[in-house]
Amino acid sequence: MMEESQSPNARITVFSSAPRPSGFTRELEDDFCAGVQKAGGQCRIVRLPQMKIAECRGCYGCWNPTHRGQCALPEDDMSEARAALLDADAVVFSTPLYFFGIAASLKRFFERLLPLTEPSAAVGSFTGLTMNRPSALLRRRPVVLICTGAHRDKRIFDGVRSSFLLVADALNLEPAGILLRPETFLLDFQGSYPTLHRRVHAAFEDAGAQLVHDGRVTQQCEEQASQPLTKSQEIMDSHFATYWKIAQEQGLGPAQRRELCYLASRDMRILIQELASSYDSTFDSALRADIRFELAGADPDRYVLRIAEGQCHAVPDTGTPATLTISTSSELMADVLLRKIDMRMAYAQKLITVSGNRQLFTKMGKLFLASRK
Repeated sequence: MMEESQSPNARITVFSSAPRPSGFTRELEDDFCAGVQKAGGQCRIVRLPQMKIAECRGCYGCWNPTHRGQCALPEDDMSEARAALLDADAVVFSTPLYFFGIAASLKRFFERLLPLTEPSAAVGSFTGLTMNRPSALLRRRPVVLICTGAHRDKRIFDGVRSSFLLVADALNLEPAGILLRPETFLLDFQGSYPTLHRRVHAAFEDAGAQLVHDGRVTQQCEEQASQPLTKSQEIMDSHFATYWKIAQEQGLGPAQRRELCYLASRDMRILIQELASSYDSTFDSALRADIRFELAGADPDRYVLRIAEGQCHAVPDTGTPATLTISTSSELMADVLLRKIDMRMAYAQKLITVSGNRQLFTKMGKLFLASRK
């Protein structure tokens, strides 16, 4: 199945192996295609999971001199996908990271491209490795990789990156950009760092425009697309554990992504850690304080932020007196931390009560929320 825009100029074909209509990979593909279209290009998306493409049997019938370049398997949707590849002015391979590799539908598509190689050796122009010679049908064109994954460390994508470069050489394609998006499940947590989230989506849109205008994606754009959404691996690990704990408790899976991410984005364990990570020590570098949050509601709990030596950390509540105690419902505090309700307005309306150092309470916006970008 193919989706196509109507722009008349550069023809960009995205081979998408994202199986879920509401998945993060699809979302970033849409950003990329929006950039292509805004730049005057034509963006076609080939939805590989929806196509009937049989697995390669490794029979090498396509190298037989009597029908060189023709697959020996019965006719299926591969002929349509192959035509889209040959027709494009530039190509994008897009995949979620599945068990440290590419998705099965993209792998199957790659394997069925063997007929577009020759039974003779050639040195890849990009990798420098000896491999099959590309068919004369394969003209030199730019190719971009989009890959999304849940983990933070970009080295987790190394296997996909290596495969992409090898496939590009085998198909006589010029690598023109590698767009990696780690921490994808945090893309739904837009209340934490809204400006940062917008920059990520803008980077994928810019990449599409750059491919049309310049034939490649800049390194700066690649870096912006993959910039971290959390400030440390420790915070990321905690968010990841909380996210999947909620999924298990609620019986939710990827098909219920919106509901799951809504619950996770409002989870106080995540929000308090995000608040701690947004602490800006430049406002008061000498500050030492414990801020306790006493939250009532469906899931009552107490959280403590400890500020000392220019840093802020979420720590267990041991019951010792706090410098400042903020009391409200967990639902309202979630709205405050997600910027749906102004904290000072909530206090003025007596939706929040404060005890202890009230001057510290008045500084909260400058100490924390002002830096959450």
